Amino acid sequence: MADVKLHDGTEITFDLHKFTVAEYKELFADEGGEKQDALISLAAGLKDGEIKKLSFPDGMKLSAAFYEKCRSVTKDPNSESAST
Repeated sequence: MADVKLHDGTEITFDLHKFTVAEYKELFADEGGEKQDALISLAAGLKDGEIKKLSFPDGMKLSAAFYEKCRSVTKDPNSESAST
């Protein structure tokens, strides 16, 4: 199942195994957003620069879905609040 569906119908599933913990932590010191774009592109299987060409809503949707997927790694699958 896709992690996010863009306006044009493109479905994206993030592969969080494509980057390291160190690369993820670098995102939080990335003032210009270049590392964020590169890491999200890598995990989403997008080519360099494709994120910048997305519409604003699709770009925000993609970014939000990426961080939600990253947070989901630490969720307890047995808890009541875990998604099914």
